[in-house]
Formats: sequence, C-alpha cells, structure tokens
Amino acid sequence: MREILSAAGTDADALAALQAGRAELIRLDARVHGRPVPIDALPATAYPAASGTPVSVPGATGERFLTVGQGTREFVIDRPEPGRPALVEVTTTGSSAFMVKEVVRTADRVETLGNLASTYEDHHERHYLTPDPTYLLVKADLDRRWSIRILPIGQARRLETECVGQSREVLSYEGGPALLTVQARAPQFCSAAFFGRRGRRSVRGRLRRAGSACPARSRRPHRPATK
Repeated sequence: MREILSAAGTDADALAALQAGRAELIRLDARVHGRPVPIDALPATAYPAASGTPVSVPGATGERFLTVGQGTREFVIDRPEPGRPALVEVTTTGSSAFMVKEVVRTADRVETLGNLASTYEDHHERHYLTPDPTYLLVKADLDRRWSIRILPIGQARRLETECVGQSREVLSYEGGPALLTVQARAPQFCSAAFFGRRGRRSVRGRLRRAGSACPARSRRPHRPATK
C-alpha cells in the first residue's frame, strides 16, 4: 500500500488510491467471510446530476469511514462492523434537490432499495442502515456539498425514559416491552420506525396544520428505534 501511495503524484491522487484500496479490502473481507461481495459500481459519469449538469469528481478523505463530495456520486459502503447494521450521518448544505439511495449491487442481486435521505434544505441527520446495501448513491446538483459518515450501531443515542432532539435521529432501546410516545412539531408529519429481530414496524401520525403537535404511540418497541 505504501508503494501505491508513494507512486501517486498529488495528495488527491494518494487519497483516491487509498480509497480504491479500501474498496478492494471490503470485497476481500466479504468473500472470506461468506457475505455478498459488492461488484464495481458504474463510473460516475453514468449518473447525470438532477439538473442535467455533469457529476462531480469523487472527493476522498484520509478518514476511513467519512466520504465527502459535491454533486452526484456512488460509493461502496465501508462498515465499521461488516455484516451488521450501521448509522449513516448525513450532512449537506444547499437549496436544491438532494437524495441518498440505498443500493445493493452484487453478483446475485442488483437493486435500489429506496431513499435513505431526501431534502431541499440544509440537512444534518442520522439514519439507520440495514446490512443489505453495498453502495450509497448520492444524487445532487454540483452546488450541493455533502459529507456521509458511517458509524457503528452501538453509537446510537440510548433511549431510557426520555429523549429530546431535532430532526431525524436513531435511538437504541434495550429495555423490555413498554409504551412509547412520540411527540413532534413538524410541517407535515412525524413517524417512528422500529428495527429488531421481528423486522421493521412503523408508526406514523399526520398533522392537520403546520406547527401542530404530532403524537404517535406504540406498545411494543423493538430495538433500536429511529425517530
């Protein structure tokens, strides 16, 4: 690896080489441990930005689980705990369309699972990532700067008796059966989704007017929960 980095002409070349090496290690680790092996994503130029402008050049960092960029890009997911759920911390600034999609791309399966994040505003939230996706696809205009950090699921905020926050958050609940009450003020709706051994279960309450309270209740929360 040191020889590869020394052969790179600039810091950007060295970071790109480091990122490519990590992607190969992710595939090797999956193959050794019998997990689905991510196959190569299509080149970045295959994805037009939302406005039709060319996509950005990928921006690698020296931090292993942090990816930064501008515009549209797809990258392989490097998990702190391979094969397990993870937290995805998404930060972006701008006023144009921004979307993060979960993608499975292996030799046996190619599928876009859905939107992990979607906004037209500044955004800083945590999201729950299941073990299935192998890539994250960011779709945005070139004026959109963003960063995505992958964290261990154990770093989720613990929900004991009460949690107060803003925007979307992932909470970890380790207690027994209980009554969960979610109250929020939002322009459209609030929701809670539970992830556990029994799969996903969602509870959603819609608002009658902007700024009104949105209660949602469930009697048997699984863990962890995302708000």
